[in-house]
Amino acid sequence: MTSLFTSYFLPLVLAANIFNFQTSLCDISVDEALIAVAAKAAAKDKETQDLYAICDVGYGLMITILQDAAQSLANKNYIVLENDLSKCSRFVSDCQNALGSKTTPEITDEALIAGICRQVQNPPFSHPYVAEEVTRAAIAQSLQNANNNHAFLVAAKAAAKDKETQDLYAICDVGYGLMITILQDAAQSLANKNYIVLENDLSKCPIFVSDCQNALGSKMTPEMLDRSRKQFDLLIMSEAAEGLIKK
Repeated sequence: MTSLFTSYFLPLVLAANIFNFQTSLCDISVDEALIAVAAKAAAKDKETQDLYAICDVGYGLMITILQDAAQSLANKNYIVLENDLSKCSRFVSDCQNALGSKTTPEITDEALIAGICRQVQNPPFSHPYVAEEVTRAAIAQSLQNANNNHAFLVAAKAAAKDKETQDLYAICDVGYGLMITILQDAAQSLANKNYIVLENDLSKCPIFVSDCQNALGSKMTPEMLDRSRKQFDLLIMSEAAEGLIKK
């Protein structure tokens, strides 16, 4: 990718990729925070409201920390970055532990954020906050999310009452299946430092998400719309991180 740009434009490209990564990660966290706020408002009893209040406060703090982490990454301040990211998972687990049996599928999706934060800190990496490892974590989380969405689509297709709806979900089924294969290939290309194939693989993925959305049209459910948006965010993060790798 970087060979396409002069040295004059390269800093702008890197800055844009960091911004895209930051925007996508914070978009996911803000989305989950809004779910917690809305759930708290809709709760019928004070006990449930109090439980969601824990999530509300925790996610508010985590959004601030993630914004600071993104800025620290841009500034190559790895000590502050590591400290910030080490705090992320706690807010997710605190929310899930507080809700207990009241945890919903939407709240369970909060693991997306914790997964990104946690994976880039795992050994055996001598220093995890390099572009390759952020890319690896983003691809891994994209793949996990794609597998979850694929399973959801297969179940929705099986539960559809009419052939037209079944056929629409079949488009999504095939598309997500192909995307999973491409993401697996992307992960292997990253491991092999085959950046041309990696970039090509990642560029193909968003079309499968949009094709599914376009196919479903008016039959798109709020849950599937939310799943699609998260998938888009993770794919953007993968591409943005890949763009930071020095070729």
